[in-house]
Amino acid sequence: MQIMRKLLIGSASLVCMVSTGLFFTITADANENTEVYGPIKTSDMYSDPTLDGWVDATRQFTSGGLSSTIIDSTNTIVVSEYPRREAYISNTLYGGGRAKPAAAMDILAMLSARRIDLPYIAFYPVSTTSSGLSSYNRAELGRDHNVGNLYTKDMTSLGLVTAINRDLGTLEEISTEAPAGGNIVKDDTFKVYRKSLSWIGNSSNSASMYIYQAKIHGQYPIEVKMTYLPNEASGMVRVMYDITNLGTEPIPDFMLGFNYYLAAAENSYVNQNYTPLKRAGVSYLGGNQGVYTTAHNDTFRGEVYPNINQDGAANWAAWAEPNTAAASKRDLSMFMKGFTDPTNIDSTGDEVGGQLPKTSISSATDTTLPIISMKWTPKTLEVGETRRHTWGFAPEVKTLAPRLMVEDNQLEYEPAVGNENNAFVNLNWRNYNDDDTTTLYYRFSEDEAWIKEELTQYPNSNLVGTNMSHTLGLKLAPDKDYNVEFKLTGTPKGEDSTIIPVHFKFKVPDPKIESKAIVKEGAKEVTDLYPGGDFSYEYSLKMTQLYSTYTNPEFTLPLNTKLINQASIKNIKLTKVGGETVAGSFSVADGKIKVKLENSITMDDQLKLTFDATIIDDEGLVGQTLTLQPEITGFVGALADNRAYAIPKEEIGSLTLPIKEGMADVEIRFVDETGVTKLHEPIILSKKIGTTIDLTKEQEILDAIQAVEDKRYELDVDKKPAGETAVPVEKGNAGYTYPFKGVLMFKSTPSTINFGVQRPSVTQTINTDDVKYDMPFVVWDNRQAKKTWRLKASLEKPLTSIDGKNSLPYAIRYKKSKDSVPVPLSEESLVVLSQQHEAQVNEYDVSKGWENKETGLELNVFKNQIASKLGEYSTTVVWELEDVPF
Repeated sequence: MQIMRKLLIGSASLVCMVSTGLFFTITADANENTEVYGPIKTSDMYSDPTLDGWVDATRQFTSGGLSSTIIDSTNTIVVSEYPRREAYISNTLYGGGRAKPAAAMDILAMLSARRIDLPYIAFYPVSTTSSGLSSYNRAELGRDHNVGNLYTKDMTSLGLVTAINRDLGTLEEISTEAPAGGNIVKDDTFKVYRKSLSWIGNSSNSASMYIYQAKIHGQYPIEVKMTYLPNEASGMVRVMYDITNLGTEPIPDFMLGFNYYLAAAENSYVNQNYTPLKRAGVSYLGGNQGVYTTAHNDTFRGEVYPNINQDGAANWAAWAEPNTAAASKRDLSMFMKGFTDPTNIDSTGDEVGGQLPKTSISSATDTTLPIISMKWTPKTLEVGETRRHTWGFAPEVKTLAPRLMVEDNQLEYEPAVGNENNAFVNLNWRNYNDDDTTTLYYRFSEDEAWIKEELTQYPNSNLVGTNMSHTLGLKLAPDKDYNVEFKLTGTPKGEDSTIIPVHFKFKVPDPKIESKAIVKEGAKEVTDLYPGGDFSYEYSLKMTQLYSTYTNPEFTLPLNTKLINQASIKNIKLTKVGGETVAGSFSVADGKIKVKLENSITMDDQLKLTFDATIIDDEGLVGQTLTLQPEITGFVGALADNRAYAIPKEEIGSLTLPIKEGMADVEIRFVDETGVTKLHEPIILSKKIGTTIDLTKEQEILDAIQAVEDKRYELDVDKKPAGETAVPVEKGNAGYTYPFKGVLMFKSTPSTINFGVQRPSVTQTINTDDVKYDMPFVVWDNRQAKKTWRLKASLEKPLTSIDGKNSLPYAIRYKKSKDSVPVPLSEESLVVLSQQHEAQVNEYDVSKGWENKETGLELNVFKNQIASKLGEYSTTVVWELEDVPF
């Protein structure tokens, strides 16, 4: 390659002046003639209790022998000094009133004789040395003490009541016997179940469950599941009402209430005959916990806890009124009488009253009727929804030893956060000895020492014997189960309570995931699709929860089969990071993709689900939206002991992709010789699929090419791909690349070089390298592979006077290096410089050597030429740049 640039040294004058001598002037002419030879320029609820362990006891129920019992044989009391007899406390729960049958009855007859919505609670001594006592006093809660041995079903208690629409005017009973005598229970749905419970070595403990259907408020069918569930650790029976909406419409602002007769009816039992003795009074437990009643000279207690957990009553009220109403005429208006505002269904009651312990709400006479009402917050019961309502009863016997109770002895714990406790047990205790200091102890096994835990003592003697609560926090290391024993010791009495075992089961944490879903067309991620277009779906997840085990997770992706051709689903794969295939089952049916893993995933496991699919080829789909919202379900924990769990939607994430007209992007790239370095930002042309693009007619492309060439690159026509005038528009198009290469060229050259005015005497030779020029002389080389180039210089003609009569041959010379002898320039090209750019340097300034006089042009006129050739002289220097081999 040869690049030549002509430099006109024009309008120079060689003038002889007497006083000043000879001088030269090199000036730029307005019409200078400069020719350049180089590159050509172009232009993103609790689960319902199952019936596991429950057996059908409906036949036993009709025989009149079914009950729920809890017996504590460790809380002994002395019932006589001689002969000494010990007894233990028991409570029995079955229907609050019943007609004692002589033989088995059918369900309908039994329901008409018995109100199972009212628990009948009894507490009494039973001999531990014989099969029973022939004489003792028996206390009964939930019935009038005058009923004697008749077990009448006509109770003063309302039992279960409901209201709707937040309207107290809609109150009605939900009993096995309606107020007017009509049976509102569907007897063909009535079932009774029984479950044996074995605690403290006594297998006679049991639980019962009643399930039936009814229609309330004349239009809403419901199912009632009523469970009496004793708990040995807390000494309490939980009374649970699970109400399910079986209808086809929500029950608006559904409220469940419960109304119960409180005073203990104490009877004397002698040879199977009951004699009514008295009605006991009712007092507050204190701390807004509930109420209690006593019998047998305050030896036995029956305690009612309206709000024992999160399912407990929102409001409750205990009060007394004159016992004037006939037992068979239950009055619905008395349900709200004890609340702060009896006209307001949301009225508060004793749960915020702050009553002092042992405060009586009624006297122990026959002239008052102690009542408690409980109500749960009104809330619409949706179709199919089940809501639980709970209260509790606990028997108690006064002893010398402190009494310890736990709300639940089957507890769970989760991994600790930092150094915080992660296991908690709620304890209730009481001590009837006012001179005792009560201390809690616990241990993790019989082989370990007891650990002491200080308790807050009774603040004054008036509170002795009342419930005190304490929450103990423990820090347990995952992931195993623990058995912890608790006991109380009273000092100075030195009596120990019953040792209560509590089992802490490690609760495997719910899994948490990080996830990302993308859709690709070919290798490119896209945010929209088009009719007939193929796409790939990728869903990646990472398990991030420590100690969690997600067993047999199942990935379900509903498909919009109006948009996706289900038959096009293919290449379903489930892999780990790295590409290892994960064992599982795959199916595509009924508009869903289902993938189920055979194994479990744990902390840091990473999975990727992929498949290919096609949008239905129908332009009518344009404007619709495809939503891809996966569902992930599975089981937390090992298969032998797990719970179902669905990953929340917000953790799973979803994709929403609009269906657009079949457009595709074609990327036009501009790169250097490496094919990597961008010389211009790529241009994206979005055109309709199936068409072609003539890039030579796209002004944006032409402007980009011009911009690159302005950076001193030239289009490499030899490497330019074919098809520039007909680039196809299609999804996954690889686009088009314009290749450019660097050039060797003059970046800038002087347009004039001026040796100035020289005034020598006739005896002197003119020899000067003092030149002035208007622009630096710079050679540009941005080629990827730098090579040596040569600079040649020649004159179009010798330095000639402007009238053309005289010339000065060999007057213009070029000094190649600092120590070299300048060589004259002539019409023959002379190499004046050989050079190679450094790898990262694109410019070489030739004129830099001119500045320091080491190289450059010189003017040399011999003295014998001066006198005869005065005048102005000019010539043109031709510079040639070569990279040809030499």
